[in-house]
Amino acid sequence: MLTASDSLPSSALIDFFIQGFNMLQYPQIDPVALALGPFKIHWYGLMYVIGFAAAWGLARARRGRVGLSQDAVGDLIFFGALGVVLGGRLATPSFMALTSCWRTRYGSSRSGMAA
Repeated sequence: MLTASDSLPSSALIDFFIQGFNMLQYPQIDPVALALGPFKIHWYGLMYVIGFAAAWGLARARRGRVGLSQDAVGDLIFFGALGVVLGGRLATPSFMALTSCWRTRYGSSRSGMAA
């Protein structure tokens, strides 16, 4: 148990752990899964499609439990997908602005989960 008389870890110990994490080798994965001329399909786009397709299939299989018609399931998935895409496009500038404010206020170039 930590008491008031206990000292916190020294900055040298903290720096040691930070340097250890910086030494990790991260894979260099190309963000483009498939390129056909000027048309590019990114990995995150494929994940969106797989997620929406899985949600649609699961909703169709379980629609009888809640009494939804097949058209209602299609509408639900369509508007859900529209909300995800538009919400992501609207949220990104908001979070970028918050990151910029954080950097300005605290003088750090590192922010977010990767800091």
